[in-house]
Order: sequence, then structure tokens, then C-alpha cells
Amino acid sequence: MKKKIFWISGFFMILGFLLVCVINYRTPFFVSKRSGWSIGFGISKRFPEKMDFNKINLILKNIVSKDSTNFIADPFWIESNDSIYIFFENQSKYDNGTIGVLASKDGKKFRYEKDAIKEAFHMSYPQVFQKNKKFYMLPETQASGHVLLYEAVKFPYKWKICDTLIKNCQLKDPTIYLSDSINLIFGAGKNLDLNLYVSNSLFGKWELKQKEILKGTESRPGGRIINYKGKLLLPIQNCSEAYGYGLSLYTVDKVRNTYKLSRIKPFYLKQQEHIKEFNAGMHHLDLHKLENNFFYVYDGNTFEEPREKVFNYKGPLKKTYIDLKQFTSSICE
Repeated sequence: MKKKIFWISGFFMILGFLLVCVINYRTPFFVSKRSGWSIGFGISKRFPEKMDFNKINLILKNIVSKDSTNFIADPFWIESNDSIYIFFENQSKYDNGTIGVLASKDGKKFRYEKDAIKEAFHMSYPQVFQKNKKFYMLPETQASGHVLLYEAVKFPYKWKICDTLIKNCQLKDPTIYLSDSINLIFGAGKNLDLNLYVSNSLFGKWELKQKEILKGTESRPGGRIINYKGKLLLPIQNCSEAYGYGLSLYTVDKVRNTYKLSRIKPFYLKQQEHIKEFNAGMHHLDLHKLENNFFYVYDGNTFEEPREKVFNYKGPLKKTYIDLKQFTSSICE
């Protein structure tokens, strides 16, 4: 009897050890501290099937302030009056995140003049777009408790809240797509879940269409939806090793009366070990056409030096559990 208990105990110990090894391989328990985000940009004559980081153009936080800026991230760009503007999260060391603006005449040299929006709550992810000759912005405003839409009073530096698209809803990185046939907002919830809202127009009633359309380590939007050759591509962050580890591209397909997301480019963006500013990971992309070329902006994170690893068991266990649920539910469909 004792021998049987010994073998059973040994079996479960080995099984537990192997399980811990698998979890640690996918979502490490020990992760190096990150130091802060920087912005990069580039241009390509063709749609970049694979990003080339050999000729990278960097914009560092020093462009805003050498002392008070913690990092700059979440870049979105738009063209107006022969200038290119990059709107970004400007995270101070001492205050909430604000929305900053970089401007360029040639798309090569950018300058920072001032912030465009500063609220009493934290802001980030400033998706700026144009509709009916007006400029709008859908930033992340989850700290306000609502999904807020801004309109430019005087582009690019003066904005006002023009509508509350979704009340009493705290969405992370709400990502909007508008067209004559469909209007979508993807946004992440609090539990590694991606939700989809639909409406008949920008100012119509936005209703929850699909809850938990994605779950797990890839479930949070990471940039503007790309319309390429009739396909909608949604950038999704990967947080398997840590927040901001990488980014994959998913197709958005309508199947009967529902929407389905399928990953077609895993780790389209990921850590670039040979680039100090991006050696810890990447988590954002805004790519669309500029005349006959593709102009794109992205961001990347860097490790804190000297590198010091911290232990975290809750994150890996939660991510693994939710990833397993996502996997089993996809099999059962």
C-alpha cells in the first residue's frame, strides 16, 4: 500500500513539475523589468509582408522632455495640409497620460510642440481619423468610465468631447472601423477578453455584438484596423512573456451574422534584440497608405539596465488558464 502511494505521489509530482515547466515556457514566472516605450516609423513601396528593422527611424522620449517624460507610446498618424502628424500617449513621470502631437513636413524629421489633450483622467491610444471633412479621435478613456469621442475644434492642437459612444464601459484600446456597410469597435475588457460593438453609424447606438471574441494572451487591440486588398486586418497584442511582448495580425471576417478573427501573421512585430530601444518587445502598429507608399508607425519597449528579474506567478497562471479555455472553445466550435 505504501509503495502504491509512493508511486502515485511521484507520478503527480512529476506531472506537476512538467506542468510548471510548460507554463513557464509559455508565460515565464521570472521577467526582466521594462524601462519605457519609444516610437519608430518607416515607409515602404509595398505592403510590408515582413517588417524590416534594419533601417529604423526612432523617436525617443527626449523629443518631449529629458527629465519629466517617462515614455511615449501608442502612435497613430494622419496627413493634413501637406504635413504628417503623429498622435501619441505622452506619459509623464508625475501625472496621467496625455495626448501629444508630433509634426513633420517631409515624413522624416518630426518635431514636438505641445500636447493636444489633457484631462483629469489617464489617456492613451489616440486613434485619429477623418470623416465628412472633420477630424475625430477615439482614445482610450477607460479611466473616465466611458468610451469618449473627441472632435477637433482647431486641428491638430484643440479638441473637445463631442459624444459618449458607450456609457459605463471601461474598454482598453478601443479600435474603430467605419464604412458604408459596417461600423465596428473592438476593445479589451479587464480579464484578457476582446469584445466587439457595432452600430449603424458613428453617432448611432453602439451595442455589444460579441463578448469574448478572443481570450487569453492575444486579446487586446494594438493599432488601427488595416484595409488591404478587401481584407480587414486587426493588430492584436501578445502578452505571453510580459505586457507588450509582441503583436500579431488577425483577419476580421463576417460569417453569417457574427464576426470571426483568424490569426494570419503571428508575431508580425516582436522584440528586436539588436535595437536597444525595442529589445523588450513591441505592441502597437498604425499602417496605411500615403499616396503610392505605405507609411507606418509602431512602438517598442526596452529593458531596464542593469537587468533585474522579478517573480510573478499570478499572471502566468491566469494567462494559461484563459488560453486553455480559448483553445478548448475553439475546438468545440
